[in-house]
Amino acid sequence: MTVVFVNVGFMNLGVSVPLALGLLGQTVSALVIDHFGWFGASVVKFDRRKIGSLALIVGGIAVMAYF
Repeated sequence: MTVVFVNVGFMNLGVSVPLALGLLGQTVSALVIDHFGWFGASVVKFDRRKIGSLALIVGGIAVMAYF
């Protein structure tokens, strides 16, 4: 299903937006895994300072998608 959705995304949005969304998903997944220490990872609690960088990433994706 991932391949199907990425191919549809490439056709409709170009290459940059689906790639950026995939990287955002990986970043959020890594933050969740680090926060809870899943898969034997050391626990690194989520800090409010990380919200600013996530907002910049989402803002960049929005700019690429709509402009």
